[in-house]
Amino acid sequence: MIYNVMDYGAVTLARVDDNNKNYEYGNDYPDPANTDNWTAINAAIAAADAAGGGVVYFPRGVYRIQTPVQVSSDGVILAGEGRHSVILYWPAGSNSFIPVLLQKANGFEDLRNVGVRDLTIAFKAGGPDSDGALHLNGCVDWFCERVTVIGDGAGMSGSRTNGINVSYRSRDGIISGCVVDGVSKPGIYLGWAEHVTVVGCVVKNVKCTAPNAASHGGGFNIAGGHDLTLLDCHAYNCTGDGIQISTGGFSASYTGTITAVASQTSFTVQMPTVRTAQVMKRLGAWSDVKKRIEPLEVAAVTDLGGGTSWSVTLSKAPDQTLAVHNPSGSVGNGTVYSNFVPFRNVKIIGGSSTGNPTGITLGTKQPGAIGRDVVISGVLCENNTIGLQVASAEDVLVQGCIFRGNAEGVKLTDVTPGDEPGDLPVGGLTNRITISNSEIYDSGSIGLRLRSVNNVTVQNTRIFRTSSTLQNLAIVFDTTSTGGRSTDIKLLGVDLAGYTSLASIVHMSLEAGAPQTGYYELAYPQSPVGFIHAPPGSVYRDTSNGAVYRKTQGWEKGNWTASLGGHVQTTTATATVVASYTLPPKSVVHATAVVVARNTAADQCAVYRCAVGAKKHDDGFAALVGTSQKLGAEGEDASGWDVTFYVPPDSHNLELRVQGEASKTIDWVARLELDIHVHTAP
Repeated sequence: MIYNVMDYGAVTLARVDDNNKNYEYGNDYPDPANTDNWTAINAAIAAADAAGGGVVYFPRGVYRIQTPVQVSSDGVILAGEGRHSVILYWPAGSNSFIPVLLQKANGFEDLRNVGVRDLTIAFKAGGPDSDGALHLNGCVDWFCERVTVIGDGAGMSGSRTNGINVSYRSRDGIISGCVVDGVSKPGIYLGWAEHVTVVGCVVKNVKCTAPNAASHGGGFNIAGGHDLTLLDCHAYNCTGDGIQISTGGFSASYTGTITAVASQTSFTVQMPTVRTAQVMKRLGAWSDVKKRIEPLEVAAVTDLGGGTSWSVTLSKAPDQTLAVHNPSGSVGNGTVYSNFVPFRNVKIIGGSSTGNPTGITLGTKQPGAIGRDVVISGVLCENNTIGLQVASAEDVLVQGCIFRGNAEGVKLTDVTPGDEPGDLPVGGLTNRITISNSEIYDSGSIGLRLRSVNNVTVQNTRIFRTSSTLQNLAIVFDTTSTGGRSTDIKLLGVDLAGYTSLASIVHMSLEAGAPQTGYYELAYPQSPVGFIHAPPGSVYRDTSNGAVYRKTQGWEKGNWTASLGGHVQTTTATATVVASYTLPPKSVVHATAVVVARNTAADQCAVYRCAVGAKKHDDGFAALVGTSQKLGAEGEDASGWDVTFYVPPDSHNLELRVQGEASKTIDWVARLELDIHVHTAP
């Protein structure tokens, strides 16, 4: 059944059709009657409810409301004609309310089979604080299709108002084809939502002018919950992050004291402020072993008085004693964290984030809490302050993405302990990150920054620049303010085009920040010796001469071995260079060579083995250490042939030379192996 709000007394401020521009909501509408359509709209909703469900229909027009429209019964759907059916939030005086609310009348119990489609919600001025134009609480099997939310794009009178807000375990729903423009908090907000897909939605021009709250003006915000997907969604021109994924909760205002001890299934919690049962069902406790907050499996909570004292029953005893983190040092008391909702299994597939402080950010609002299991695939992040930032997250896969023209391309960072209650000793919270088949280029300063993170793999990815004035540093390692070296870093098949010096490619802001573990496979037209810290076992290819370097020991810039090939033909007895190596400053080198020679016309051949030492001091030239040692010449058919090591006068090069025989064409194939030690200490 369809229930037309006009049949229940609704009055439009202006009939809207294709030729009438009154749907441009910034206009002042004639409203001599100070109309409030709340009574008529909710009467239509009540009729649908009485019939067991139905569609409440809004014909073309602008419907002013001064009181919230609420769906609180199963099976009720609100529908209109898209941009032509407008619910206008225009409160009388200072009244503030949620324009459209889908929630059971008696709280956050499950509201099933509800939805909103083809409607526009517009704001005449500032909206409700920390609520949405459309708010879904505790909804199950729901949809939100082709809904448009429009604010003024200028901070909405200093308010903090979301566009579409989904929370309190709303689950099994879809948001598709929606546009949110000009509100003052994230356009689409999922807080403690489960199994929700957002498809083909756009959030733009979100701006928050509330005091000290500019960062609230983001695009899409996932604050906890699990099994959430953003598919082909776009965020641009916001004062907050384009897409933010974080663990919900603020430990500063949601920390309580446990008054019973140990790993039990029941205890009492005393909260500093009044909390609801929904918040108290989402608890976490600090694990001193894992150095993080771990979720508790809460079966039931009971208010013991005033919303500040709670009895908690767990379905499973925690792995750790709950009193492990106790700032006061007293026995029998510990800390529990409520409103604790780590994000799990989040996917961002396709879409874009442009012109925001951060394109995509993964983090936490509760230090010590970690989200995990995130896939970011095929996303364009362009012209943001940071393209992608990951902090306090684990098991993150970034694949097939483009990070272009951001001030900083990608930043992976641990979190620094703050002054939260008890000052949790957090650290090591950003782990197991993979970036593959992506492009990070033309950033304003840094392409990829790794800051005290663990188990990061960057593979088959281009970190490059198209101009020498852009992205002066390709990869930077540094540390948080509390230190912490990045560990197990793998750089595999990274394309570093557009650079002229290795000093700009893998850079350490602090020597102590260089990773000691992991594995690199890199290629660039320059020797890495003296330029790159690399974990033992790493392989590097100098594309200018084919030399292959291996890190044999240590992680410092020195201690590489190099394998350099060479091939020449001789027809005279003049000495000819078959391979050459440029010694870096402060280096000592041991070189060994195997050279094979063959005169095919006369079936003559020879094999040579020789070794030598060489050195180069800071300001001097290269020099031999001792004399070249011949280790043997097997199968030699021509005694006039020869192989020697040589350092030319005033040169930095160690040369491997061959001498043939007049009137004979001899092919020489050489393999030069070098053990290189460079003194890199300050």
